[in-house]
Amino acid sequence: MTWGFLSVADFIAEVIRGLNAGGVVAVATVIGPPAADTSVLGRKLVVTQDGEILGTLGSASIDRQIANNLMSTMGEATTPHLIPYPLSPKEQARLNVAVPELELFLEFLVPAPTLLIAGGGHIAVPLCTMGKSLGFRVAVVDDRPDFANRERFPDADQVIAGDFGEVLAGRIPVNSSSYVVIVTRGHANDEAALRAVLESHAAYIGMIGSSKKVKTIMDRMRESGVPQKQLDQVYSPIGLDIAAETPAEIALSILAEIVHLRRCGTPHPSSMKLATRQAR
Repeated sequence: MTWGFLSVADFIAEVIRGLNAGGVVAVATVIGPPAADTSVLGRKLVVTQDGEILGTLGSASIDRQIANNLMSTMGEATTPHLIPYPLSPKEQARLNVAVPELELFLEFLVPAPTLLIAGGGHIAVPLCTMGKSLGFRVAVVDDRPDFANRERFPDADQVIAGDFGEVLAGRIPVNSSSYVVIVTRGHANDEAALRAVLESHAAYIGMIGSSKKVKTIMDRMRESGVPQKQLDQVYSPIGLDIAAETPAEIALSILAEIVHLRRCGTPHPSSMKLATRQAR
């Protein structure tokens, strides 16, 4: 927690840091009343979802109350709005203002969702194109440069050629705004990618594969000590049951599952993950 006046550079840096961490960033700005001292107008308080608080509105007591207000509403309030803040005589003296209240503008900055595709094969291409059209920031990872390049994925925001485990564990942020789709070319790479993201706070982790392949990987991870609760997070088989056959149809089924989860907060009834569990 840092109390103090924020420079423009510090303000921008903190907003970017908070958004890159995958959380909402709330900002309170003093915008009035017009009669307020000009040294008060424009002061900002920044609160990130991971609890970092920077800046000041001019008084520790005001900062504490507004920070608590922002933290308590961060998960539900995303529409910018104005609120009055009545000033006590002590706060008026502290701020050296004669006005009875301040006008605060509260805004909530929400990170863009990221579609993180592990594997640059035939399904990844339509996944990337459709993901961009749906408003996702798209990142593609593959350990083969021939399958991880701008020519193959011109619509992607980020393309990285490198080891799946190393890239997903450190080079790309995986957070609550991340939707991870694992579509690599083999068991070993699928497992490496899954292990790298399983302990993250990703909103969605899906892995393609036959029932046999999925069982093999899950059994191996379970035997190595991975808790069943973590494995239960994985959507595998992946996608909705729409009898998809072509790469584009499979990509559509995966993105439909992701969009439903993102908008509704629960798996779609046609999720193949649910169908598989019910059949056990």
